[in-house]
Amino acid sequence: MKKPFPSIWRIVHWALLAMLASLVLVLGSAYGSQWLLRWRSERLMAEMHRIRLFQTDWAEAQKLMHEWGAWGHYDGNCTAADCRYEITIGHSGFGVNEPGWFSLQLAQLQFRLAEILPALRPSTLNVRFVVHAGTVWRQSALVVVNVPSGHWNGQGEYSLIVTTKSEDRLRRSPDDPWILGSDAQLAEHPYYKVGRPSGCTNCMAARVTYSTHAPQSQIDELTNFDFSCFTRWQSCRWLGDLLPKAWEWRLYSYFEPGRSLASEIPSPPWPCDIPLWALGRDLNTVLAVEVLKVNRRKDWSGFREEHIVRVDDVLKGVIWRKGVVMEANPYQPDEEVPYEGIAEKMEEGKRYLLVWNDEHDDPPPFAVGLERCGVQEDTPYVRSELEKGFEQHDDLRLRDWY
Repeated sequence: MKKPFPSIWRIVHWALLAMLASLVLVLGSAYGSQWLLRWRSERLMAEMHRIRLFQTDWAEAQKLMHEWGAWGHYDGNCTAADCRYEITIGHSGFGVNEPGWFSLQLAQLQFRLAEILPALRPSTLNVRFVVHAGTVWRQSALVVVNVPSGHWNGQGEYSLIVTTKSEDRLRRSPDDPWILGSDAQLAEHPYYKVGRPSGCTNCMAARVTYSTHAPQSQIDELTNFDFSCFTRWQSCRWLGDLLPKAWEWRLYSYFEPGRSLASEIPSPPWPCDIPLWALGRDLNTVLAVEVLKVNRRKDWSGFREEHIVRVDDVLKGVIWRKGVVMEANPYQPDEEVPYEGIAEKMEEGKRYLLVWNDEHDDPPPFAVGLERCGVQEDTPYVRSELEKGFEQHDDLRLRDWY
């Protein structure tokens, strides 16, 4: 006797169960991969924290490259003399870097599921290090986490982006235009600068540049990312959620929680309080001069002083020669913009050290308008402190670096 044909409801019942089981399997796999990404990221950054600049040798770097080779990459040659290596894990608008066809398909599915499940939002970690002359000389990290729509002032989806990198000097230059942040920050934390890029669309971004000679404890703090942002159901919304240290910087203070009128009031004017060694590290010209004459002139903006000086010694600056006579004027804050610091002065007949960033390719004659902290007393102590900054320089120059 033939078995009765199963009812339509039984077919629907089993079909629904199969669909539900498939959905649970897919979601479980996708969410499991997100936790795996978090675990890998925490492990990778822990290993990066064990790097000591100018101390971690080629053998240790090779171990790191071997362990993370499935996610690693380098261009050209990679030897103890010179090697630029990067490791990328995760998935984001910057691309997918999970080895294997299945992982790629899973990442693409996860990207679509993230539209409805915040805990599966695209996120990535990229780290780089440079081996030079047998040891690690530079390191960097980039973390990106997407945030669902409606979390920032009711706007659409955006990304949290934090970039950290080491450099031997913290001054923007043609070689490295991405060193952001004002020199005034160095009075509070002389080993690093932080800023936000002006052209960041649909994102909140921080760029941190720290000295290759920064204390290791401070490097660890500046790269202490909270990778729970990769797996939270309640998405991270602010840079401080991703990097706790960022709460102090208030790069997006107008939007960030805790904003008050008191927090927006600027500090009173201040004299130069940046450590002398930090000036020596970052600025490329230091001249010992004698003030020959001070002329007081009147022009359309009122009275101004012209300082005529003679270069008696060149402590730093490749295009300068002793005996050059030029005009060099101390820092004067804009009277219409309060809290820009206190004006600096030079007196006729006295000797000073002039410290600034000279971007000229040819020697004078030209007039130099000095920046804040550009006039220093010419004493053995000041020279000694500036030389401590000179000693932090190295000969490694990188282009296309974060």
